[in-house]
Amino acid sequence: MAKIGRKYQTTLIFLPDKSVRTHQNTNSSSSSQMMAMTRTTPEGYRVLLYRLTDYDSGKYSFIGMTKAFFMFNDVRLAEDGLEPGYVIVFDLKGATLGHLAKVTLTAVRKCMIYVQDCHPARLKGIHVINTVAFIDKILAIVKPFMKDSLMSILHFHGPVEELEKYFPLEILPEDYGGKSESCETIHAKQQALVQKYTNWFQQEEAMKVDESKRIGKRNLEVDSYGAEGSFRKLAID
Repeated sequence: MAKIGRKYQTTLIFLPDKSVRTHQNTNSSSSSQMMAMTRTTPEGYRVLLYRLTDYDSGKYSFIGMTKAFFMFNDVRLAEDGLEPGYVIVFDLKGATLGHLAKVTLTAVRKCMIYVQDCHPARLKGIHVINTVAFIDKILAIVKPFMKDSLMSILHFHGPVEELEKYFPLEILPEDYGGKSESCETIHAKQQALVQKYTNWFQQEEAMKVDESKRIGKRNLEVDSYGAEGSFRKLAID
């Protein structure tokens, strides 16, 4: 746990300012929805759903989305306590190459470090629905940073109905044919919950590694996965 904590606090220096009131984080919250379902799978796993709501790539900030992702998961861990596991659903409806062009490799790498090395939760499945035609380009970006254990639970689907093989669709919001509340309602409740953690985020923001005092090379800047730059500079066949 101490090692996880050190990695997490080091990762935070590359994604500063997790204030719930910054323009970047507020804009990310209005252009996307991150939701935790109240119903669980038969195994007791919590289902988390992520999706875009504003498809305008000009308004999209990958750094803002990554910060919002961190904040959402921090709150879920605080609220859920010890869960048997989590099932993640990413809905790519509305995603375009314009969104992909906003992705930076540094932020992707930090996000993967967070998910795989810092996040104290058991991931039981990652499902991508409404898979886009350029999914191969997305994989070209994230796969170099993914461990085999994470790749083994990653699944790609077309329409949401294909998820029924993995868990009951009634778990999902009514927007997806489920029996949970609407996405808008669930998201609004989640945002209100994040607001309640404002003071905690401000305190947590100060808990970072001071890299100027590190002896030797910086811990996560280049040595963890060894790639810098952005998708704009990435050549994909």
